[in-house]
Amino acid sequence: MLHVLCRRTAPRLVTCNRSKSTTVNGIEVDDLCIPTKPTWSVQDQIASSPKITILPETLAHLHKLSALVPPAMGTPEHAKLTTHLEDMVRLVEAVKDVDVSAVKVEGEVPDGRIWQSGRGMELQDYSKEGKDAPGKDAGGGHGDGSLAEGAALLKQAERSVGGFYVVEHDRKR
Repeated sequence: MLHVLCRRTAPRLVTCNRSKSTTVNGIEVDDLCIPTKPTWSVQDQIASSPKITILPETLAHLHKLSALVPPAMGTPEHAKLTTHLEDMVRLVEAVKDVDVSAVKVEGEVPDGRIWQSGRGMELQDYSKEGKDAPGKDAGGGHGDGSLAEGAALLKQAERSVGGFYVVEHDRKR
């Protein structure tokens, strides 16, 4: 008989019997120990979070920072946008409140960056070694955004660390 460890439905490890559906901690699961119905929803999470109020001045300021024109105050668009933004802030605050101190990560966390299909991300810093990046053509690049061209531009930077540009920023407010 095959046993599967079920980690999603219980705070502790539970062994599920693969031959039939069962209930684990009051949650009905299938033969793979996957809940048969959602155990929570984003809407429920938002509803259980404390109310957040976004002032019209704050919404106007966010639009100004984003170089957008805010909807006129008092219009249905303004009210709808405010409600959606308040819900998003409530969800973010709920996620921030999750205690992950007991979570232990074994091994390395996988690289979750996204790049163009068919092209990998060059992880070696060629600018520090004085080497040309692989695939650099003899012409030195023709504005195609190649890695070699980027490494050449990085060499001209006033300041760089680990193959990245460094920009000093004074955040006085």
